[in-house]
Amino acid sequence: MVFVAVCATLLLPLIHLMSLALVLALGAHAIVFARPTFWRYRWTALASAIAVLAMAAPYLRIVAATRTGGGFHPTWEGFGFPLLGARWLSASGLDYFFGESWQAATFAPAAVTLAGFVSCFIYAFVWAGMGLAILSAWRAHRLHPSADEPDLRARLSWLALLIVAAQCLLDGLAGASGHPHYYNATWMAFVMLAWLPLGSFLERARTKWIPGAYTSVLVFVLVALIVRVRVWGGTRGDHYGPTLDNQLEVAEAIMTAPAGSKMSTNVPHYLQFGHGLEALIRLAPRAAKDDGATPVRLLLHYASENPNEGRVELRRMP
Repeated sequence: MVFVAVCATLLLPLIHLMSLALVLALGAHAIVFARPTFWRYRWTALASAIAVLAMAAPYLRIVAATRTGGGFHPTWEGFGFPLLGARWLSASGLDYFFGESWQAATFAPAAVTLAGFVSCFIYAFVWAGMGLAILSAWRAHRLHPSADEPDLRARLSWLALLIVAAQCLLDGLAGASGHPHYYNATWMAFVMLAWLPLGSFLERARTKWIPGAYTSVLVFVLVALIVRVRVWGGTRGDHYGPTLDNQLEVAEAIMTAPAGSKMSTNVPHYLQFGHGLEALIRLAPRAAKDDGATPVRLLLHYASENPNEGRVELRRMP
């Protein structure tokens, strides 16, 4: 079990290098709070690390060969970016995926905008949770400085703080900020931090409704987004694009075009991420081609001029 756990943890950066923040935090937490256990399985941990490095060698060689502008590029935005991790728990920042003023294309623009604003109160709870986590960890250290097994609240507080600190360091040194997927490996730390103050609300009759109300706000925004995507067939942005169903239709249409046909597109999504459509074409059912037909020119474009429209269609050009 130790071998599997260590290997699974060390393999995370192969999914995305931003997972390194979680790996570093878990390693530091294990060394500080589970030193006897960690030392007992030191050879298993070492064997796991060697096995992972062996598996990752081809990937690491490619990273080293393709890396340009070597060295670090630290920025203050990167150091501060992890402090905005509550974005993962709110309805803020959705313009990254759905474009600016995306609320205007929903069934209730004013209500959706208000709900997104209200959801931002979770930022205050995460920041308050950071303060409570520091206080909890400090108290546990002062009262039981030599304890190998601190209470669960203190241990989770330490772990959450280590994750955020590691991400601050890595993002800052790398100059990484802005992209929400940088939180994909560390989002649970912000859930833990938010729960420290929110959990106490559930113990009080006057405030126990707050978590439920907050959940309702997020569900409302989620439903609005689902309806928006269904009505408009996706978005025109680089970070979302047409719906998968629409893209599969296009892939099947390309497969049925006469052999030798040439396709062009003016859709920014495919100009930047053309490999996605290529993958769908390979996965699409093999439709029969008319090899004797004259090759045609194909244009992949948006189905309408409405800027909210995300659907694309394939047209045969004269």
